[in-house]
Amino acid sequence: MMKMKDIQYYIWVCSMVFGCAGFYTVIIVGGVKQFISVDSSFFQMIQVVAFLIMSVCGLFFYIPRLRNVWLGGTMEEKYLSLPGSWIGIVLGSATGTMIFLPQVQKIQVVSHMPVVLMAVILFFFFALILMVFSFLNKASRRAR
Repeated sequence: MMKMKDIQYYIWVCSMVFGCAGFYTVIIVGGVKQFISVDSSFFQMIQVVAFLIMSVCGLFFYIPRLRNVWLGGTMEEKYLSLPGSWIGIVLGSATGTMIFLPQVQKIQVVSHMPVVLMAVILFFFFALILMVFSFLNKASRRAR
């Protein structure tokens, strides 16, 4: 039988994961809607599938990691596998692209560029930033 502390932990983590998955779903699917016009019923299906995928990834990667923090421990530096890091990089880059694309389109110098090209450049820009923080920064911390 589960202890009360375990039940509180799973309620806390699941609500956090589902809230974040909903937030990312709205941003990413809303950004995709800018590029592709789809029927409203198909759009709702895309939202549900995206929410489920992000929820499963969040539950798979964050429940073990946050368990140690919940019990009063410290967060380990190496807590994600390589695929988990890449999933985070792709989701973070897509989110950054969708948030900043409307602002970049207003800049006169790049307003003549195709929207898809601007989106690809922004995606790789955010991916580069996240890769530096995910991979290169850890190597410098280990040397200390």
